[in-house]
Parts: sequence; structure tokens; C-alpha cells
Amino acid sequence: MSNILWATIFLIAGILILSNVNRIAQFNQTCGVKLKSLFHKKLGNSPLNRELWSIGTASEHRSSRFAIRIAGVVFLLAGLARMVLALLIYSR
Repeated sequence: MSNILWATIFLIAGILILSNVNRIAQFNQTCGVKLKSLFHKKLGNSPLNRELWSIGTASEHRSSRFAIRIAGVVFLLAGLARMVLALLIYSR
């Protein structure tokens, strides 16, 4: 029974991720900008504060949405696989 519960959780997580891709990507960008400003305040122009990824550009938003979609699909596929396995075990 717990396998079916975990499969349901994975399916719900995948659905929620895929239905809110733009909001999650916007949240990711907002947090990235805030972290960048915080590190700039704390570290100044230190080599530790160099930019590892671009923040706030259109290409970054597009790639972020693509990565979030991949994560949602992975959750859905994992949930489906787990549900099938749980139902196969339950039916025996």
C-alpha cells in the first residue's frame, strides 16, 4: 500500500511542477537575483563572487523552464513506473 502512496505523491508532484512551470522559473530567477546581490554585499568584488550563470536574461528563463519541465516529466514517469509496479505486486 505504501508503494501506491509514493506513486501518487510522485504523480501529484509531477503534475504540480508541469502546471506551474512559469511561476517556478520566475521564482528561480527572483531568488537568483537576490542571492547575487547578497553575495555582492557580503563578498564585494571577490573572485568567490563571480557569476556562475546568467540571471535575468531571456535565454536563462527559457533554459530554466526547460529544466523544470524535464524535472516534472521525470517525476511523472517515476510515479507511473512505481504505480505499475505496485499494481503488479498487489495483483499477485
